[in-house]
Amino acid sequence: MAAQGGNRPTLYLEIMEELRRQIREGRLRPGDRIPSERELAAQFGASRMTVRHALNQLAWDGIIVRRQGRGSFVAEPKIPLGLQFLTSFSEDMRRRGLTPSSRLLGVGVTEADPATAEALGLLVDRRVTALRRVRYADDRPLSVEYVQVPYRLLPALADHVRQVFKGKSRSDFSLYAFFARAGIGLERARQTVEATVATPDLARLLQVAEGAPLLLLTRVSYDGSGRAVEMVRAWYRGDRYRYETELVRPPAVDPTGAAPAAVGWEAPVQTQGRQG
Repeated sequence: MAAQGGNRPTLYLEIMEELRRQIREGRLRPGDRIPSERELAAQFGASRMTVRHALNQLAWDGIIVRRQGRGSFVAEPKIPLGLQFLTSFSEDMRRRGLTPSSRLLGVGVTEADPATAEALGLLVDRRVTALRRVRYADDRPLSVEYVQVPYRLLPALADHVRQVFKGKSRSDFSLYAFFARAGIGLERARQTVEATVATPDLARLLQVAEGAPLLLLTRVSYDGSGRAVEMVRAWYRGDRYRYETELVRPPAVDPTGAAPAAVGWEAPVQTQGRQG
């Protein structure tokens, strides 16, 4: 579709909408190369500056990615992370038709630092089994996670993990499935999410640029008796994930903006998990 009319103010919007339409209709698929600035300028009768403005806006919106010296490409769709259910990474990926796997970076028994010991309720025996791994979906790295499990809960965990990964570069091992086989049922979790950037080590493992945006998830999961079972810190690629949640109005909210009446309402604790 060629547009006429030079560099009128709305032309960059027309370029954006045409590219969005081609992506929506599947004519341009994730990973496909977008026509060059020169090609788009000729197609739309626009200056390269106008085309560049349109492409930069699409990149800002997460629709495309621009790679220095290589051009622009359709971005992979972001995976939504909700805040409603305590599910594992493996469960999430399979539900989306993706194949999960992990690469083991290290596993062993160590002593928890004071903050972790407090979060896990370790008053006497502060030993934890620590597991660090890269999580993949369809062979693409999505997150790096560091899990700590009270040693007394599963003394054989480290040996089991070593055996599972022995001689393998990757495995589909699921920690949550291992919990279930051991009779440990997770029922709830408390989780925080914050923005961070990729350190040199994380950038290498996740195959992103140093300083690229990441989501850092910190979670403590509990069984039905309220016992802490795991503490997880996971770094997710910001270009592959977005967070979603559903908000509800609290009761007795005054539409004029006045403070709600004291009716004993408390915001529900959101639970969510993605790593097992």
